[in-house]
Amino acid sequence: MAINTRTVTGDGTSTSWTPSAGTRWSCVSDGNISTYISATSSDSRSDNIFTLSANGVPAGSVINSVTVGVRGKKTNTGDSASACVVVVNSIYFISLPLTTSTGDYDSTWTTNPTTGMAWNNSDLATLGAGVSAGKNIVGTVTVYEILYVKVDYTPSGTDAPFRACTSNYVPGAATSITLNKPTGTVDRDFMVMCIATSSVVSNFVAPDGWQHAQYYDSVTPNVCMQILWKRASGEGSSYNVSWTTGAHGVGILLTYKGTSPYTADDRQRNETTTGSSVTPAETATKPKDLVVCFYHVLTTDMIGDQGSAWVGPSGMTVRCTEDILQGAYQYFVGSLMACDWVQLASGAISAKTAKEFNNNTGNGQQIMVSFKGIVKDPVGAGVVPYNR
Repeated sequence: MAINTRTVTGDGTSTSWTPSAGTRWSCVSDGNISTYISATSSDSRSDNIFTLSANGVPAGSVINSVTVGVRGKKTNTGDSASACVVVVNSIYFISLPLTTSTGDYDSTWTTNPTTGMAWNNSDLATLGAGVSAGKNIVGTVTVYEILYVKVDYTPSGTDAPFRACTSNYVPGAATSITLNKPTGTVDRDFMVMCIATSSVVSNFVAPDGWQHAQYYDSVTPNVCMQILWKRASGEGSSYNVSWTTGAHGVGILLTYKGTSPYTADDRQRNETTTGSSVTPAETATKPKDLVVCFYHVLTTDMIGDQGSAWVGPSGMTVRCTEDILQGAYQYFVGSLMACDWVQLASGAISAKTAKEFNNNTGNGQQIMVSFKGIVKDPVGAGVVPYNR
């Protein structure tokens, strides 16, 4: 479970309550009960709706509920006053009468009240919230603060049991690269390595004991990418990967705590241009699967002293980036980024988008790879495969 809290950002479509000073939305978002909005006797219901900060729930999440919280009171026990309103697609839904005591009140909707169905991200895109006072009220209804709008959700992925990572690059016409073992790696850890080169290379030689999970190469753009994995056992201090065609090379090595893959899963691959890096979708996963995405970009900008500026996919954790720098002036010529999560539910994973903002032209390649699920070892020796 996770919570995305949205705050008031402005006045919305209905603004019939009276502010004590300034704007209505500032009165209910300043943390001060000396400022407020109020409604008095009226022949009709009066509403005040506010716009909210952007939806922060990752796509694909299961949305459990939406809760609106306010601080306020009414002055007469006979008042027909309601505090909390949620607005979906311009339709108002009112709940929770206030009392005569100043206090914090909230109301929760576990489904979209418009449809009676489970909430989804498109519902949240049009979400508004506010307060309402019933017709023919006696006295005054006062609301001091819209405390929050909380969206309770279950993400489709959760944080992976990450331990550490290392990375390296070799510019120019290189034919090998060495990656050090990540700090703290112990036997039974699960290790994932990605090696990317600036051209299609031949005679790629992996370190002893490493298995291929995925391979991608392309003449247009002229790039190559290798994904390897192994279970740690009596590891040395470093790993050397070689090839016979000279090329820029960049690598990342990730270690996950006490995990072991049953086998590498679907081979997925894709290529796009810089600035809109998108993996293909995974066709099928199960709970506890480890999902790792690698994004590789080669730029033709040749910008000196300007490295990469990666933003990872929503919901995934960026673990490592490594830039390729070339020449006496250390021109930026490429970058590799790795990110991950662990699946919480069965099913396909949608394409994952990352962006690299500093370099506007070039070519890239992206791979998403999943490794069959991970559960706690019953004998306490770490983590063992989840047999499907």
